[in-house]
Amino acid sequence: AEMGMSYSHAWKLIKGLEQRLGFKLLQFQVGGESGGGASLTPEARELIRRYQAFMREAEGLLDELYEKHFSHFF
Repeated sequence: AEMGMSYSHAWKLIKGLEQRLGFKLLQFQVGGESGGGASLTPEARELIRRYQAFMREAEGLLDELYEKHFSHFF
């Protein structure tokens, strides 16, 4: 809802990603006192960790390239 996306659309995206990645992104707990829920699998957590590291490195490289090619203009 926060992303302006329907539940069914989000669910289809998750299922499609899981199929392409070859592993589950979510694990579910049914019932219990809090009524169950979903959480990220260890593989999903590792994927997020790697993506964040990739983005940090990419941003650093982009900063270097910007400096190399455009710093003399400013």
